[in-house]
Amino acid sequence: MANDFSMEIDGLDDLDRAVNNLKNDTKTALRRALRAGGGVLQEAAEERVARDTGFLADHIKISTRVDEAGMTAKVGVSAEVYPDQGNRRWQRTAADVAHFTEYGTKDEEARPFMRPAFDASVDAIVQEFFSVLQDEMEKLND
Repeated sequence: MANDFSMEIDGLDDLDRAVNNLKNDTKTALRRALRAGGGVLQEAAEERVARDTGFLADHIKISTRVDEAGMTAKVGVSAEVYPDQGNRRWQRTAADVAHFTEYGTKDEEARPFMRPAFDASVDAIVQEFFSVLQDEMEKLND
């Protein structure tokens, strides 16, 4: 006769779901905080970018990612093609123009906007990130 022991616990599926929901809620909170901090940089870059047509300023975007590898917020210029370029072999994108504007070309002097925007707003970016993160975490605890 063996001394078998068996036990069944009800509710583990519910616990697993709750833990996954908590992970998702935490990811959402981090993404909101990243987006808020990135928004500070986005606004600063939009204020500083050269405005020939306004297309470049309108295409400064934020993307966020939160996964097992960490969390990332990217503020940059989209690759949308400039409108009304006529019949050109090479379709100029907002990202191309941003690069030429930031660093210059052999024919055009650099008019940096992204790096100066970051340098001027780095403290505000960090402050906004942590402020929003704190608010989001408090919501999770309610």
